[in-house]
Amino acid sequence: MKRYEIYKHIGALSQSNNGWRKELNFISWEGKEPVYDIRTWNAEHTEYGRVLDTFI
Repeated sequence: MKRYEIYKHIGALSQSNNGWRKELNFISWEGKEPVYDIRTWNAEHTEYGRVLDTFI
């Protein structure tokens, strides 16, 4: 099973010089109910940084 599934990309909030973007997504982690999630992602969405906020 994939660790996460992005159901909806809401938008990019900022982008750093190295190409990583802080994004708001509607995402499911490890098969759980999807939540709104703010964190940094690389361009391919294969790597991610720490979560800034997760809320329902």
